[in-house]
This record gives sequence, C-alpha cells and structure tokens, in this order.
Amino acid sequence: MFGNSAVADKALQKLVNRRLERTGSQMRLTATVRQGTVTLTGALRYEKQRIPIMKAITGVSGVRQVVDRLQAPPKVKPPAAYQGGGGAAIRKPEVSNEPANVEAASGENVETASNATVADTPPAETA
Repeated sequence: MFGNSAVADKALQKLVNRRLERTGSQMRLTATVRQGTVTLTGALRYEKQRIPIMKAITGVSGVRQVVDRLQAPPKVKPPAAYQGGGGAAIRKPEVSNEPANVEAASGENVETASNATVADTPPAETA
C-alpha cells in the first residue's frame, strides 16, 4: 500500500505543479504532496493572489486537503496626508498679473515691479 500512495502522490504532484503553472504563480511557490494533502509554501507578491491559488489547487482531482503556508507582504497604509483626511486643507494661493501696492517701511505706497504676485487671502475665522 505504501508504494501505491507514493505513486499516487507523485502523479498528483505533477497535476498540482501544472495547475500552479497555469495560474502563473509558480515562480515563488512550492507545492508538496503527501497522501493527498498539498502543502503550499512560498511568498506571494500580493495578498489577493491567495484565494485564486487555493481554489485552483483545491480543484485538482485527488487533492484531499490544502495546507496554506503562503506568506504575503504586509499591507501598507499610505500616510494620512494622501488619504484625504487628518489635516487642514491647503489652499493654493491665487496669482494675479496686476502689480501690487505695497506699503514701505516709511509709510509710503510703493508699486512692485513683479509680474506675478500672490493675492491676499481672507483671514481665518477664530472661534
């Protein structure tokens, strides 16, 4: 009986390897077959690969059980600034092509020679 099990496992191993090749994920994965139980090890590139791979191997005729030992990289959350929350809104300054009048230290009104100036923004309201 031991000899038949080894032959069956060898044939099942070939079927499992072919299925992994078809899923396009065998590069970093290893499947080991023992008495109809397939143990998957290796590194996934993305967590979302796990379910399709498990379904594909479970669907191979002769597979009794699939042991998932696959590792996926941890999920990384983008910083709060990129999520659109958690901070004050940043207002882009308005640009004007009109010359701005600037009061000099002496109190006289001076026209600037700049082509582009930042327009005044209304002051923030206080609570």
